[in-house]
This record gives sequence, C-alpha cells and structure tokens, in this order.
Amino acid sequence: MDILLCKQGIFGGTDKLLSRLYQWLIENSYSTDRVCVDEVDTDELKDCYDIAILPSSQLGDIDLLADKRIEVKRVLIWIMGMGAFSDSYYNYPPTRLFDRILHMMYAKESKKTLQWLIRNDSIVFTDSVGIYNTYKSVGITIPEEIDDNIFPIAVSTPERNVWDLGCSNRKNNIIHIAWVGRVSSDFKEIPLSHLIDDISEYIQSSEVSIELTIIGDGDAVGSIKKKALDTKYKIDFIDSIPYEGLNDYFVNYVDLLIAMGTSALDGAKAGCPTVVITPVRPTDPNRVAYRWIYDSVGYSLGEYPDLDIETGQRRADFMTIMKEYLYNGLISDRCFEYAQKFSADVVFNKLINRKQPNCIDAEMKDHIRKFQILKKRKSAIKKILKRR
Repeated sequence: MDILLCKQGIFGGTDKLLSRLYQWLIENSYSTDRVCVDEVDTDELKDCYDIAILPSSQLGDIDLLADKRIEVKRVLIWIMGMGAFSDSYYNYPPTRLFDRILHMMYAKESKKTLQWLIRNDSIVFTDSVGIYNTYKSVGITIPEEIDDNIFPIAVSTPERNVWDLGCSNRKNNIIHIAWVGRVSSDFKEIPLSHLIDDISEYIQSSEVSIELTIIGDGDAVGSIKKKALDTKYKIDFIDSIPYEGLNDYFVNYVDLLIAMGTSALDGAKAGCPTVVITPVRPTDPNRVAYRWIYDSVGYSLGEYPDLDIETGQRRADFMTIMKEYLYNGLISDRCFEYAQKFSADVVFNKLINRKQPNCIDAEMKDHIRKFQILKKRKSAIKKILKRR
C-alpha cells in the first residue's frame, strides 16, 4: 500500500503529528511519502497512491495533485481540532449581510462534503469534542458509538515515570508552576491572565509560596508581561525550550504544569502533575476552568466553554485543584498512566489497520474541486477584509 501524507507547511501541532506518523510509517516499512503540495517537485512523487491522509484544510490538495497527474484512490481526513472542519471552509465571523450569505454558501457545501466522508469511512478525529462539534456545526446527527473514529494526538511515551527523580532539583518550599504554550490573543491570553489572577488569590489565602514560569511566545506576551508587573509573586518568561529538552525541564524544574493541547500531553508523559485549562476566545463567556488531565473525557485536551455540551468535562476552580495537588500523592502517576493512551504505537497501529475508506468517486471529486475554489475565494476575501 502506497501512502501519501499531505501537510500544511506551517509550524504547529498538525504538521508535528503528521511528522510523527511519517516517521512511524517509515520505521515500520510502509511505503510512504509526505508533501506540502504547493512546494512539491512532482518528480519526487509516485504516479498513484492508495490513500492520502491529511487535515481538512488540505482537502483541495487532491485536486492539485490530479492537475499534476498524480492519482489518489482514497482519502482519509484527520480532524485535529475543535471546529477544524467547518473552519476549513469559513473561519471568520459573519458580521455583515454579505458575510452571512457567504457563510451560508460555505456551510451548505461543507455539509454535503462531510456527509460523503462519513458515508465512505473517510474521516476520523483526535477527540470526542471534535466529533460532536463537527457533526453539530453542519446539522448531522451524532452517532451513538464514536470510539472507532477517535485517533488521539500521538506521542512517544517513556516506559516509566521518572518525575520523582527530579525532586532534589526543585526547591521544596516553593511550588513551581509552569505554563507552556503560545501566548497569543486568539484563545490563550484570557486563560493565562486568569491563571495569574487565580495564583494571586490563592497566595493571599494560604501560606504557600508559588513561582510561575511562562514558556512561550506570541502576540499577547507584551500585555501579559505588563500584567505580571502588578503581581506580588515571581513570574519568569522563557520564549521557548527545544522540544527535545521539554521532558528534562518538566522533571527537574516543574511541580505543576498548566497547559492545553499537546503541551499538556508533553507534561503528563513526563509524569509532571498536569492540569488542562480551558481555551477561551474574546467572544466567549469568560469561564476559565481547570481539570487534571486524567479527568478528561474522550481524549480532549481543551475545549471552548460553550461547546462542551455533550462530553460533560470536569470544570474545577484553581482553589480546588491546589487542594487536590497538596493532598493527593498519586497525581504524578495518574498523569503518566493517562499519557500512555496517546502512545504512538497504539494510535498509529489502530489508524493504519482501520477499515479502508471507499474510493473517491465522481461526487467526491466534485466536492474536492469546489473546496479548492472556495479556499481561493476565502483567501481573497480575507485579504479584502484586512484592508478595511
């Protein structure tokens, strides 16, 4: 079986996950190529692939490859985020009548495409929240059984928990809390700002000393640094840590990690007590909540407050989390054990051995062609809106 992985060509968790899948496939002797279609030299690719695995944003790549006389027999869309499928069609707010009309046009086509993908076993998800919100966004009934369509974010996991070995390197009279992830205004600035306030409130009501390290960069760093000036506890900023050095950093310098997405998973696999904090956008109700990563339902590593209706994720406040942290000695082991569910061997074996999607037919070719046309229009519309 010849496999093609189509990547986005931008830095982020989606291409990281596809890179892990590529390495695993190569190591396990699968005939595999990976490509960013806009940049590819077609001479490096085969004339035909049995299946292409790609995020929803790259659905149009099948059409671009066909123009280069490269055939793809089957497609498997891997949805790697809440709302990712609908966002591939239209991901800016329909604020005016013109925008709303366009939004309706995109939604109609996205629903037809999604229906085809579902009928033909051609779509899978990283978590249950992604399933619920993808189906709901286009008005399709959610199936009762969803586990067979969940293929979570895959990471390499160590055989044993070594977090306790780093205790001697951490000052026992201070709780070192870390935030790891982008410091951006999209959906991370509000939770991080909330965390800073929650720590301040907790320190005032307890005798515990806390230091916070914020690891990450982004367009909201300036406002967060300004906020940090008004706190009475120490806050350090680190732009980045090489990915290969994160595990050692967690083991040696972090007592408690607050994160979302793959950053939370990276902490848990190191055995670091890890808390998932909810993402909140400026347009969302400001309802930041916390939970231990092992309390997550359906492999979710963070979800917007108003879109977590079906899964019923735990939503605790910071005071409750700290009380549990101080009096529960099993948290490190439970986080480590939970991370094993995301083992690359487990996830990728399940993915490659799942039922094969049906072949791309004339109907799907039409949907793919329309997607690529809409993608070009969307890019043009975004440029026009930015000028206004």
